[in-house]
Parts: sequence; C-alpha cells; structure tokens
Amino acid sequence: MRTTPTWFGAPEQPLFGWFHLPASGRARGMAVLCSPLGREEANATPALQMLGDALAAGGVGALRFDYAGTGDSGGRSEDPDRLEAWLSSVGAAVDLARQVSPGPVVLIGMRMGALLASEAMARGLGADGFVGWDPCPSGRTFFRLEQTLLATGYGVGQIGDGSVAGPAFVFSPETVAEVSPLRFSPDRFAPTLPVLLLERGGDRPGGPGSDPRPGTATVRMAAVGQAELLDVYPDLLTLPTATIEAVAQWVGTVVEGPDRPLDLRPADSAV
Repeated sequence: MRTTPTWFGAPEQPLFGWFHLPASGRARGMAVLCSPLGREEANATPALQMLGDALAAGGVGALRFDYAGTGDSGGRSEDPDRLEAWLSSVGAAVDLARQVSPGPVVLIGMRMGALLASEAMARGLGADGFVGWDPCPSGRTFFRLEQTLLATGYGVGQIGDGSVAGPAFVFSPETVAEVSPLRFSPDRFAPTLPVLLLERGGDRPGGPGSDPRPGTATVRMAAVGQAELLDVYPDLLTLPTATIEAVAQWVGTVVEGPDRPLDLRPADSAV
C-alpha cells in the first residue's frame, strides 16, 4: 500500500487530496472518501486514513480530498456559493477517480460528507455504490451542532449576523441559508444501487430513520464506536476499527472485477 498526494480540479483553484493505492499499482476500482465539515473533520481524519489503507490493502484504491475552501484546497471558507463549490469538489474527485481507474467507483461519506455526497448524486453525479457513515440528517442539524459545540466546549456565543460559528470556522449567512434545507434520505437512491448505511443506535437524536427499504440493495449496520470517534476532543478519540473493517469488506464486495493498472498521469497534470 502507498499514499500519494495530488492536486486536481480547476487550475485557478485546485483541490488537494491523498491517494491510498495498492502497492501493485493495480486495483479493481476506487472509493472516494468525503469527510465531515467543521470540528468533526479533525476527529474523522485518522479514521478515514485507516479506511483508505484498509481499502488499498484489499485491492481498492481510495481518494481522500479537501473540499474547496477547506484544508489545503484552494479558496476560502467565506467565499460565496460554498454549497455549489463543495458539490463540485465531490464531482471533481469522482471524475479523478474514474480517470485513475476504469473500475467501479463507490462514494463514502461521513456526517456532512454523506449529506453532500448524497445531494451530489441526487443532482446527477454517477456512482456505483454509496456508504453513508453516520450521515447528518440535515444541514440545519449540522449547524445547530456546531453552535452547541462552540457554546458548551468553549463558552463562546454566536456572532448574531445570521452566520454560524463553530469550533473550526465560521459559516456565512449565505452558506447557512444554502445548506440548511438539505436533508438526507435513503429514498433518494435508486433501488438497485448498493447502499450501506451505518447508523448510530439512537444515541444522537434526530438521526436518519432506520425503517427498512424492501426491494432495495440497501444494507444497514450499526455505526459502532462513532461517539468515541467524534464526540470527544481530538486527542481523546478512539478509532472504530471494527466499523472501518466492516466498511472495507462491504466495499470490496461491491467493487468487483479484475485488477487493472492505475493511471496517475491525469492527477499529475491536473494543475
């Protein structure tokens, strides 16, 4: 297994990512990992790194990336049209994954990453499978959580101008208005699409429902260890190794077919 940094997307505002690739230089397909936003992103990074390594060890390449205006990607969090920029980031990552490998591509999103990935798919982004890892039920729920974390963890109130301040950065009033109406619903997926939903066992109110979807390819599992990963300070987190292994195994059953050579030249020439 090897990890490789990459820049991709528009040259004037490139996106940054990391490939996790089999050491053989061949893979059956790719997984695109969509991280949470806000304070949860820092806690989730080690788990997504471990998942990328586990996928690569099983013969599936993985791409982690920073959304536009976050992490090491170009842009700023206060730029306008953040929702469209984040959805475009997901699309650019999927495009890159398909350029690197001709095999199937699975989208894996945690928390807000799951909400953004599902919204991108609802707007026409193609994928061969989807993993919703403890998905945020709505954008509004996410912003309420960010406000609560800032108030309870740091004793700081809100600015009062319509923006939402969290422990990580401030979301502008425009971004709050754009993202708040988004809602996660398994019913938005095609019945034949392989879907894995990892849900908390009722330990966080307002989560997505757990009613079965008869006649669909949806699998539901418990998101074991999620509270120990996200609901603590970053230096106290515990990695949910059992959940990571379960996700990697499920993706391995979806990404079928022969190992094919990986082509990193599109990534090298992205900027």
